[in-house]
Amino acid sequence: MPEASQYDEIGELYEQVKDLPFGVSEWATVVSALPDLRDRTVLDVGCGTGAYTRMFRRAGARQVLGVDPAREMLAVARAAEEREPLGISYEPHDGITMPKLGDFDVVAAIWPLSHVGDRKSYDRMVANLAENLAPGGRLLVVVPNPDADSDRLDDYPRYGMTVTPGGYTGECVETLVRVHSEPPFEFSGFGWPSGVFEESCAAVGLTEVRRYPTVVPETDLAERGAEFWAVLLESSMFAVFTAQRPSPGE
Repeated sequence: MPEASQYDEIGELYEQVKDLPFGVSEWATVVSALPDLRDRTVLDVGCGTGAYTRMFRRAGARQVLGVDPAREMLAVARAAEEREPLGISYEPHDGITMPKLGDFDVVAAIWPLSHVGDRKSYDRMVANLAENLAPGGRLLVVVPNPDADSDRLDDYPRYGMTVTPGGYTGECVETLVRVHSEPPFEFSGFGWPSGVFEESCAAVGLTEVRRYPTVVPETDLAERGAEFWAVLLESSMFAVFTAQRPSPGE
């Protein structure tokens, strides 16, 4: 897994991601996969600067905890909490090594699995995510699209991201991602093949694994036109999955 310093160097720049075209679509797709958060508890693993963490709280979650190994990212999240107190807590934890922090109704892991380059660690992170779910709770993850069409990578810059595949590391492909923010920033990650997430979920007893179709808000679809969004909708750079921890007796 990359050093947290990779993200310490990005800091506040990461806040720009949600405003780029791929970030707008990712946000909308995540929202489509969420249950009703009113009076629920949420753990946001790999919370970064806290954009989703704040959204979860504003959507009605009664308790939200954000964790991330990059202290600079957490500093940005905590500064936002100081400016506009929402009652969110933040702690420094890595998804692979974090302890059991509670029994949460929803555990979100938006991109941390893409920073794991070996299967043992990947399975360990999924197990840790599952361990923090309450019975009947939902896991939501965002990962690189395992079915992305490599022939469409040249079209991704229009959405604010350049993806350059590298070589294989075991089962996964290491990639370099350049985000077209102002100024741009880069980070490395790993794309895992189709079926790996499902296998890891099954190994720890998670069920009802579901992938959600990529969506774009109607206002953005109308503003830029269907042709602009066509490649992202057909071969997105991300995929959103959910899985359930069964309730007793299921």
